[in-house]
Amino acid sequence: MPKSLLVFNECYVPAYKGGGPIRSIQNLCHHLGDDIKFNIITRDRDYGDQAPFNDVSCNEWNKVGKADVFYCSPRNQTLHGFYKIAKDVNYDAIYVNSFFEPWFGIQPQLLWRFSLLDRVPFILAPRGEFSPGAINIKKLKKHAYITLFKSLFTHRRVVWHASTSEEEDDIRKWMGDNTIVKVARNIPSIMEPSVDTLDEYKGPLDVVFLSRISRKKNLLYAVNLLADIDIPVNFNIYGVIDDKKYWQKCQQAISRLPETVCVNYKGAVPHSKVSNVFSLHDIFLFPTCGENFGHVIFESLSSGCPVLISDETPWTNLVEDDAGWVVPLTNPEGFQKVIRQYAGASDDERARRSENATTLAERVLHDSDTIDNNRKLFEQVLD
Repeated sequence: MPKSLLVFNECYVPAYKGGGPIRSIQNLCHHLGDDIKFNIITRDRDYGDQAPFNDVSCNEWNKVGKADVFYCSPRNQTLHGFYKIAKDVNYDAIYVNSFFEPWFGIQPQLLWRFSLLDRVPFILAPRGEFSPGAINIKKLKKHAYITLFKSLFTHRRVVWHASTSEEEDDIRKWMGDNTIVKVARNIPSIMEPSVDTLDEYKGPLDVVFLSRISRKKNLLYAVNLLADIDIPVNFNIYGVIDDKKYWQKCQQAISRLPETVCVNYKGAVPHSKVSNVFSLHDIFLFPTCGENFGHVIFESLSSGCPVLISDETPWTNLVEDDAGWVVPLTNPEGFQKVIRQYAGASDDERARRSENATTLAERVLHDSDTIDNNRKLFEQVLD
């Protein structure tokens, strides 16, 4: 009989607005679900939605792919609600897919700490929340919770799942050198083939931003970059509005852009349509403050859309593959230089970079070590 995991994740399919964390768990289930039984506790609606899903049974277990999923209504997204759901499940370890998220991150931590969940191995995956760019957003609250966590869990054996050696360093910086950290890179998604593609490169440069609209994803920085761009650019923004006040600042900055820059907000895009969106753009502009993996970066590359990103992600090697550009956030002029130069690039250069992007994504997708390392992580903990 396979070992069993109890997983807490804020959103799960059919949700798509929550981005990377959904993909992370879905891909684990897809690749490891024959060897490990995944029991997932999650919301009954998509990120930011007021209404529950129409096509799932709320407040009961559903079979979704290789996983069993419990979609909680708001009344069950509490300490008592999680306790009641979990006590009827047999599980050999707990996996929490966030450190700071209040409901599906912090509450399970407290339940396990005070023995209201079974005393089984406890795995925490912070998903980039300790990166320098992320930790400094609402840093006083985060620092306060880190202090509380360390005082409560001093003598508790927590296993941390880091996606990269850089994230391992970030975790140890805040949790201490003796922290148990296992490194296994996120498993990327197999993307749906694009229906449409750019057959020829004519007209303004088509730039896309696709991510949650929040301080961490740094859309405002991207908009401000375009304020000094004096060439025709179409800038299409996709993503759920995570922070309304932040979006208002973005809108104000958009209103001050020159006439050469045409901006359109397109809303959230279902995951099945992401590849098609990227394939219709020349470049993905993503000056993120921090990613532990960056599923959306992989999705852009796999769609043949080169990326222009900050140096706060694990994708710094894509420069060597000529599949995009990596620029420090301290160098806005560097971002602007790339945009100007790529707007004037020949069709051959754009086609070459697009092909290089796809080639890099294919290599990452078929890296068997990634799946093996994730399997080993759980085998070590569950054994």
